[in-house]
Amino acid sequence: MHGDRLLLAETLIAVIEVGSFTDAAAKLGVSQSTVSRRIAALEAKLGGTPLFHRGTRWIEPTQEAEAFVRDIRLIIGQLEAAEARIRDLDEEPTGRLNVSLPPALGRAKLVAPIARLATRHSRLSVKIDLSEDYVDLRDGAIDLAVRIRPLEQTGIAVEKIGESRIGIYASPGYLKTAPKLASVDDLSDHLIIGLTSFFERDMAAMARKHRRAYADIQPTVLVNDFSAIRALLLEDLGVGFLPDYVAQNDVGDNRLVNCIGGLSIPPIEIFALYPHGLRRTARLAAAMEALRNATTR
Repeated sequence: MHGDRLLLAETLIAVIEVGSFTDAAAKLGVSQSTVSRRIAALEAKLGGTPLFHRGTRWIEPTQEAEAFVRDIRLIIGQLEAAEARIRDLDEEPTGRLNVSLPPALGRAKLVAPIARLATRHSRLSVKIDLSEDYVDLRDGAIDLAVRIRPLEQTGIAVEKIGESRIGIYASPGYLKTAPKLASVDDLSDHLIIGLTSFFERDMAAMARKHRRAYADIQPTVLVNDFSAIRALLLEDLGVGFLPDYVAQNDVGDNRLVNCIGGLSIPPIEIFALYPHGLRRTARLAAAMEALRNATTR
């Protein structure tokens, strides 16, 4: 029974990743009609919940489908982690582990857990690169990369290891003299500081689904780094979109305020990527467990 559910879930993931039933069928090595039957069966298991908006030549996952896939990817990752722990129970991580981490997420949550691996395992050393630059994991220079968007590379495993909520933040100093900010509709009256990729790629999709709330949001300043957005907010320069891992310490110290609750903003998904050939190595298994623990608590 659980095997059937996993098969249906993996089919849904394939359709969402490639954007069509036809391409998903080719990826899975089955017929398009098989993919259609699996999606219909999964919708039935979920109480008749539609998983796609369908047009004549297009499909788009529903919010329910996107939320379901986020949860399933996390479960699949945990299952693989459990298998790796048993398989590598008697193995000691050895050699050099080369890891690439996004700067803001790395500093906030991941650098310390990865570095601790070298203190726990005497035959393991760690090299950490804080960068969001494109890396080709096939050339052997990087063993493991963490990104908030999966890379499209053949021979590379992609695993969701966690997610982070997005909030709208500002400093108490800015809010003292700024116009009212009680809902998304009030953002048009504020200086908005946003992540370049978010506004250029994701905001359009959000506006289609929540047109009244998001269609008119226009950023005043665009920056391609969350840490830079945080720094600008601390200078009382406006209102900014930040993931919780960047803002949480400042909120705790009353340097930033989460201005609007209950936002319909999809969370940032956090992915680990590594060559298939490293899947069974003890050093990768140890690193993946450390990353999952850091991103799910």
